[in-house]
Amino acid sequence: MDEARTTIAILGGGHAGAAAMLRLRQLNYLGKIVLVSDEGAPPYDRPGLSKEYLLGEVETPRPLFADTLPNERVLVSTRALGIELAGRVVRTDKEDIRYDRLLVATGADARRLNVPGAHLPGIHTLRTSADAARIADSLAHCVSTRRPLLIVGGSWIGLEVAAAARRRGVDVVLLEQGERLCQRTVPASVAARLHAMHEKNGVRLRMAAQVAAFEGAARVSHARLADGTTLEVGAVVVGIGVLPNLGVAREAGLHIRQGIVIDALGRTSDPHVYAAGDVAEVPCRWQARPVRYESWSAANTQARTAAESMLHDLGRADLSPLSAPEVPWFWSDQYGKTLRLAGSPLTSTESKLLRDDEEGFLEGFFSDGRLVGIAALGHAREFRNLRSGIEPRAS
Repeated sequence: MDEARTTIAILGGGHAGAAAMLRLRQLNYLGKIVLVSDEGAPPYDRPGLSKEYLLGEVETPRPLFADTLPNERVLVSTRALGIELAGRVVRTDKEDIRYDRLLVATGADARRLNVPGAHLPGIHTLRTSADAARIADSLAHCVSTRRPLLIVGGSWIGLEVAAAARRRGVDVVLLEQGERLCQRTVPASVAARLHAMHEKNGVRLRMAAQVAAFEGAARVSHARLADGTTLEVGAVVVGIGVLPNLGVAREAGLHIRQGIVIDALGRTSDPHVYAAGDVAEVPCRWQARPVRYESWSAANTQARTAAESMLHDLGRADLSPLSAPEVPWFWSDQYGKTLRLAGSPLTSTESKLLRDDEEGFLEGFFSDGRLVGIAALGHAREFRNLRSGIEPRAS
């Protein structure tokens, strides 16, 4: 196949879509690239929305690429309506796009609370730059009215927004329906450190707490909890997880479980379609089961691998073998410090505290004598060194 006459379409303007496009550039792909995004701007840095942007350190999110090359098109404010697998066509609300290879990287939307008053002005989720701008305005409202920001959900988004709000002088109350913070992603020892860090910085934390309803006229003013307590609020940020955007993939007939099922090289059940990012369910050697990751690092690795796979399958024999799987890892910036996690610490049977000092801590998690996970606050170099030694879990 003459590569210069081929087209690769990318659905999604998040990090996975942008990373795939940039990897295709690096590999000097000669054909056309068409990236479709339903947002009004080209791809930008999303992790910074809950950090630098809310802190006022940047006025606009950092773009992931400054311009496009002659063989690239970025269609913004464009909604994908469907995929015709047999004809290799993506239908959008603006035009039809014929492709030789397609990457589905449609990301995820924030879960919303299903309680009375949940759609009142002043209640937010955070996924896009527009969401972040509205939250920034609400932080200013909280300061001017001397009302607290209520965060629902002790997730990473909730904790990062809490940290940014406290650094801007906003009173913060955080509710978590579970018994500890980040219960689905970190062991109890790490959750306890997160809890202590936020309490030290003035966040009022309430565990095993749920919202029953929101109240207000022009905007939200109170939250009524399941235990009957009523809280005065200036604004609300809901961080209770995400739902992958699987609509067009499901309607097209791709194999889907918790996400679009892909192999280790990003290939879906259709030989011309690949997937990456929040929508992808990928085999995981470190958990011995398929996993749908929701992190920048996973999106980056999967997208780069998918880009290489697409070119290999179009005839680039020089790209074989393709990328090896990376140990899954994640980071979160809070109060000027960086917490890093790697591997699958929740599968461990024992742990060992390797460092505990002014810089932070370093904790290793083990199963049958094997290192299966690491958590660190600070100690970046040691974290990186140990990460490479994390062993896959036995099947």
